[in-house]
Amino acid sequence: DFYVEFKKLKPSKKYERRNILHMSYIFHLFKIKKALDEKKYMRACNELISLMHYEPFLQGRIYPYLMQALERAMAKHKNEIKIGDIIHV
Repeated sequence: DFYVEFKKLKPSKKYERRNILHMSYIFHLFKIKKALDEKKYMRACNELISLMHYEPFLQGRIYPYLMQALERAMAKHKNEIKIGDIIHV
């Protein structure tokens, strides 16, 4: 389970910046949250991959907010998420 493994990670204590803007990660978080709210789970996965590629996602300024978004979406949609929503055969 992705969430279980992701939750085992610990935020980094060392500050890291890949982009000129300190808060550029917010754009990615917004897109992830929007996709989860719209139940577009494949899009949410793609946005999560983008965040992980472009931003140091284990930073203390990013990781907790990402976990919060995932936890809220899981709580909100826990009875509605089906494997077919995520994987199209």
